[in-house]
Amino acid sequence: MSTDEDDEVSRIRERLRLVTEQFEREMRERGFDPQQAENVPLTQSLANLHLEQTNLRSKLAELFSEEELS
Repeated sequence: MSTDEDDEVSRIRERLRLVTEQFEREMRERGFDPQQAENVPLTQSLANLHLEQTNLRSKLAELFSEEELS
């Protein structure tokens, strides 16, 4: 993995960490366990955070699968 790719992975991981912390905090504030996200109706802000988490995880998986192909 090149330095640019390492930087991108680090940036994505940091953003994922921040989004996950915010999502979990907001879920708990509403009285839900964050693990229940798939089973409870989410507010628009929580749904947006959940979607961003999913997209960031997908991007990381994509970057690592590209690395394996190289």
